[in-house]
Amino acid sequence: MIRGMLILQISHFLGRILFLIFSLWYLNRFLGVAAKGTWSGFYALMSILGVMANMGFEVWLTRSVAKEALGAKQAIRLLFKLKGVSWAVALLVGALFVIQGGHPWSLAIPFGIALVLDGVGVAQQAVFEGLSNARAMAVMSFIKSGGFVVLVTLAVIFLGHQTLVFFAWVFAAALGLRVIYARGVWNYLPPDKNYPGSYWRECLLMGAWTLATVLYFSVDGVMLLQMVGPEATGIYSNAYHFVEGSLFISAAMGSMLYPRLIQAAPNRRGDLFDLAFGFMLTVACMGVVALHLVGPFLGELLAGPVFEESKQALFILAWCLPIMFGNGLLGRWLLAEHRERFALITALIGASFNIIGNLFAIPRWGVQGAAAMTLLTEGGLFLVWILWGRQSWELLLRLLGLILLTAVLLFATQHLPHPGLGLLLGLCVFLPLGLYQAFRLEKRAAEP
Repeated sequence: MIRGMLILQISHFLGRILFLIFSLWYLNRFLGVAAKGTWSGFYALMSILGVMANMGFEVWLTRSVAKEALGAKQAIRLLFKLKGVSWAVALLVGALFVIQGGHPWSLAIPFGIALVLDGVGVAQQAVFEGLSNARAMAVMSFIKSGGFVVLVTLAVIFLGHQTLVFFAWVFAAALGLRVIYARGVWNYLPPDKNYPGSYWRECLLMGAWTLATVLYFSVDGVMLLQMVGPEATGIYSNAYHFVEGSLFISAAMGSMLYPRLIQAAPNRRGDLFDLAFGFMLTVACMGVVALHLVGPFLGELLAGPVFEESKQALFILAWCLPIMFGNGLLGRWLLAEHRERFALITALIGASFNIIGNLFAIPRWGVQGAAAMTLLTEGGLFLVWILWGRQSWELLLRLLGLILLTAVLLFATQHLPHPGLGLLLGLCVFLPLGLYQAFRLEKRAAEP
């Protein structure tokens, strides 16, 4: 399990590093922070509409494949049956956004094509996840982010500097390549097996839950673009992309853990989850230390002086990492326990709180207000999911203890002559703890 997770993390890491170079360095330095904000706003909108169009099909598909309850013919038929109408609705919503905001159609059209291609690719990747095929998932993950940047680099080398519209078409092309790579994934499924029971209710519940979770995490960029313009959105996204780029770590764990939670007996399921949860919290707290000490330096190195205005938002969002890592795994736990309704209701409340809060916070505090609302929303949802979803005070106390330890470490680093020494101190504390937890997790996962 740990081996598969590391394969995914290396792929995610390489892809996200390349994407950070494109989004922070290239867009800021060659096209300007306003162009960066426009790109980030459209990218966030595509993410939200993509989840809306997917209708939970991918989460349901992963679970069905892990249970060996679905055949290839039905899976392909349902992919286009469930998504056909939802793609049309999502594209219509995107068109209304473009009209209302006065944004260029030349940029909206390639993002619309990318939305459809991404929906097919996510479904293909869900099958690989249900089969626990870490290598294939790693390749698909890299193509979406790293592969896109490789194509952009080649285009700039041979054609010179280009516009956002050109890059949007390149992004759509990268997603098309991902679909082509995984075209044979359906051959891994039995051809004629049909799912026993009704899939509509499960898909809709999972889809609504997934949309709600993406809303409270990604809606900030869309609201900033509409309320305060592309420049402020660019300032926020410079910080946001650092934190978002770190979530590949918990995503890799979730991808490897979810099929095992589905297949495990109830008592073993709880043990596996708690061990994975503790390990992820430790990694996330090390991430908080790294973002505080190294994040500003890397941001200025890539984006230039404009990153100075993003530092406060980065420091606020950095404290979201342990909570986001925890929420990512808790969502998988709730779905493995067939508690979609609880997950949906709580996520909808969280998304509503975030949107309403942003309407109040963004006009008053700008990007820092948006970052604070993300922290408050993630924190409130975490408390509900850990106490009523997982029903574990122990895991909550474990998180609070690690956050306190992280705060003490960051306070101690202020008295060190160089930030690198603080990072080394953090590694000395968290690395042995993380390795111990990883060893226990791998041992438990290997047990029958």
